[in-house]
Amino acid sequence: MDQITLRGIPADIESLARKEAKNKSLSLNKAFLYLLRKGADQLVMNRREKKHRGSEFGPFLGLWGKDEAAGYDASMQDQRQIDKELWP
Repeated sequence: MDQITLRGIPADIESLARKEAKNKSLSLNKAFLYLLRKGADQLVMNRREKKHRGSEFGPFLGLWGKDEAAGYDASMQDQRQIDKELWP
């Protein structure tokens, strides 16, 4: 199993992990892994639900449709060109 070092863990997340470790009699490492898995599972569930629900709220959230995004990308093409004379 790989190891990952995390730095800058916010105090509220650390506190939550410590409480979880104490309540479930887990090591702090296992508590973090438990919470990480719980959050990842929730993210997957939310994505699955979103696929089933569709994007009926998209217009209210300021999201672009495929045509709008394609139009924006097309309008930005000139700005994405490199001027070879200025950048040799």
